[in-house]
Amino acid sequence: MRFRYRLGTMLCLIFVLFPSAPSRANDQRLCYYIDAALDEKELLLRAHQLVLVSNWAKEPLNRLYFHLFPNEFAAVKGTELRRLSAGLDAFEDPLAAFPPKEKGGYIEIQSVLVDGQIAEYVVRGTWMAVLLPQVLPPGDQMGVEITFSTKIPCFNSYFGYWKGIYTMAIWYPQLAFLTSQGWLYEEGVDVQESLANFADYRVRLRLPAKLVVAATGCLEGSRQEQGEVSVQTWSAGHVRCFGWVASASFMLITSSVQGVLVRSYFLPQHQKQGLVAGTYARRALVFYGNRLGSYPREQYAVVETHLTLAGLSMPGLCLISSSLYALSGISDLLEATIAHEVAHQWWGEKVDARELWFCEGFARFWESAYMRAHHFGDGWLIKGLFLGQPISYLPLSWPSRSLYLNLARLEMEDSCTLVAGQFRESLSYQGAVYAKVPLVLKMLSHILGDEAFLILCRRLLDLPDHTVVTTALLMDLAGEVVGRDMSWFFQQWFESTHRCDYAISKMSCRQVGDGYITRLYLNKRGNAVMPLEVTLELRDGSRLRRNWDGKSEKHEVLFFSALPVRRASLDPRNRVLDFRPFNNYYPRKMPVKISLWPLPNVTPEVRNWYISPLLRISSTKDEQIGISLNMGDMILMWAPFWFQREQGLRGEVRRGCRRAEWFWQVGYSRRVRLLGSRSLVGARCSWAEREGKVEGTVRWIKSPYLCRTPYKILKLQGRCRKKWAGEIDLSLRLEFLVDRRRTVFFPTFGDLYLLTLEKGIGPLEKDLSYNLFSLEIWHHNLLFGKLRYAHRFFGGILVGSSDQERKFQIRRDAQLVGVWGDSKRGDGCLAIGQELNWPLSGCLSIGTFGKSGFIWQREGYTEMVCQLGIGLRFMGNSPLAIQIDLPTATRDVGEKGGSWRLGWSLRMGPGPRGI
Repeated sequence: MRFRYRLGTMLCLIFVLFPSAPSRANDQRLCYYIDAALDEKELLLRAHQLVLVSNWAKEPLNRLYFHLFPNEFAAVKGTELRRLSAGLDAFEDPLAAFPPKEKGGYIEIQSVLVDGQIAEYVVRGTWMAVLLPQVLPPGDQMGVEITFSTKIPCFNSYFGYWKGIYTMAIWYPQLAFLTSQGWLYEEGVDVQESLANFADYRVRLRLPAKLVVAATGCLEGSRQEQGEVSVQTWSAGHVRCFGWVASASFMLITSSVQGVLVRSYFLPQHQKQGLVAGTYARRALVFYGNRLGSYPREQYAVVETHLTLAGLSMPGLCLISSSLYALSGISDLLEATIAHEVAHQWWGEKVDARELWFCEGFARFWESAYMRAHHFGDGWLIKGLFLGQPISYLPLSWPSRSLYLNLARLEMEDSCTLVAGQFRESLSYQGAVYAKVPLVLKMLSHILGDEAFLILCRRLLDLPDHTVVTTALLMDLAGEVVGRDMSWFFQQWFESTHRCDYAISKMSCRQVGDGYITRLYLNKRGNAVMPLEVTLELRDGSRLRRNWDGKSEKHEVLFFSALPVRRASLDPRNRVLDFRPFNNYYPRKMPVKISLWPLPNVTPEVRNWYISPLLRISSTKDEQIGISLNMGDMILMWAPFWFQREQGLRGEVRRGCRRAEWFWQVGYSRRVRLLGSRSLVGARCSWAEREGKVEGTVRWIKSPYLCRTPYKILKLQGRCRKKWAGEIDLSLRLEFLVDRRRTVFFPTFGDLYLLTLEKGIGPLEKDLSYNLFSLEIWHHNLLFGKLRYAHRFFGGILVGSSDQERKFQIRRDAQLVGVWGDSKRGDGCLAIGQELNWPLSGCLSIGTFGKSGFIWQREGYTEMVCQLGIGLRFMGNSPLAIQIDLPTATRDVGEKGGSWRLGWSLRMGPGPRGI
């Protein structure tokens, strides 16, 4: 159906159909009147909208700009997928990140009328410019009629249809942001970066009667039409956009608080959690309303969807991932996410900014304040017991805080004031916006005082409409509130990437008469300056405090006390964002814990020792039992493909069950800044009854990203081994890895190259010196748009003499092992392998593979190996990736013929192994 009304006729029909159109008594009105009908078979919205636009700029307008954000969801072809996937993180699957084939979405403009006249328009991607037949002077108003159709993608996102739920956050042409100085944008922008002016909406939706709808604003009326069609009329005043969600599966519970009707929409399997979600929303509305001002609307809705994201906020409602409902019994994430999205009704709806840190940072700050008020802490990411052990009590602040610590220690964080598209990768964006900014705002609250900070928040929320908040504006308002210059704080923490690092390097305490004199030696090691509190804890638990401005590189503090000192600390209440808090204590905090498994250290101020039982089953079928000891500071995140600590110590003691042999091992690793921000140095000693071994390793990682490819790794390893007979051999190994794959576990696109060189020197009388060379190449691509295809080449040769272990290494690296217990020797290997990976669901796929290769010995014996197999791949794009090949059919063909054998293979984590 096409709409071709003149402006006067359209206005008459509007006031007949919508008799109570919302309005505001000023000359800056922006009104949308939208009529849309849903075609479920074609997943198409056919719509017409009239936009009444007032010019509140100081200059006349000769064109209007509109966002067409549905065009971001256009179907991606196989040739484009490789290019677009370059910006994904290591955990993101390109096949799930973009709509495939014909399942994409878009918005198509059929016609544009301006005051009843046909107007020219130009569409470029997500941007439309409408050329006005005549200029729009300041203070005047005109009507723009747009007839359009919106194709809804089959895609799990904030715009799409997925598993019976329509999520329509952005679905119509939206006027770009207009300020008193003119257009804020005159070209397309990212949806995260875009701002929207306040507007009044009157929307009529023609939908199947079976759908239960949650939408921005209030339902003015609903009626049934022929063909089981429901016509619903929604109105909303003074909102930035209009969104709606619908599903035939939704159940609904309503309640009210302080005059606000709260609706909770949920799926049938989560009835209990749906009731709880409404309770959380009411609590959050009361908490923020009492501090930031009343919630400005009459209704609020919490809606369960299948979003992979934790949550999404729209005016008057929020969308929450169904996975959080399922985790509500063992995690506080559901409550924290609802509190965060409710906070966006103030930070993002009442006041907004182009810089992404503003709304997300303030929402995270107030989410944390809400959780502390209701839980006396940050809440728990994971809580619960298993076999009497916590799994574990991880605070909600741990992931974000560890992400910031990782970025800061590796010198890879981005400035908070960047806009969308300027961050180096998703993790640097999350680290700056979601992790660092709430902690910085917490520091600002401490410096200004809680009351002054609350006044600052209210001043921001009371800014006039069409105000674009900037860091400079916030800095000026903060200075006005406290009556002093605050530029030093904002320049350090928002506009730059300065880091704060203070330390107690030494403490001396001596008795003088009846008292004690304690001298603390303090260092400033970072380039950020912050005032700190210095605390001395005495033997009876009492405390002495001093304040330090933190400006000097070295500083001494004297304390006089009647009792001896137990501990000294800098910033004991964690008010300063110190990215190495462990050295703020003297002596250091090092508690010991006993657990069934190694637990993450969630407190960066503490180094924990963990003692855990250990069971190991080797290829020799000799089970070993023992204990392991782990020590380290807070676990850092992906760097780039395995967990990295600032420093860590690990020890093992095991004893064989069948052969009464003891085995022990001690290893230590740390980051050495002199060798580079991403260098790792490690040493390991091991001893068994038959041999002892000492190894040293240095790794250099080079990448502009925290965990995304491409990256390069150079590894240098030395080994000294002494056997029970007194023989000593040495080896030096060099590995160089170039990884350009998209997703690092079971990749979709890209190549990997691994070059290995090793020199071995053995006892002269036995002539066991050797040279080892190998090259490994992986190539990954897609077949038929869905099947992952991997091709692998391996070539290796060992020249000289070596023991069986090094010879078998060539065959093991070539992955031509069949049954892992097979340890036939080989001096060289050439292998080619291929694999097809067929995805079944989000975390499970079937893999089929074939390998063939030649293994030869110096004596002239050559063996040909063929392998065929089928297996399962679990959690393909996560650190928990598991590959199970069962069965594996292996055929060895040599001088004496060959035979088929059945076996199995289990591999966890990414390859190649060893780097």
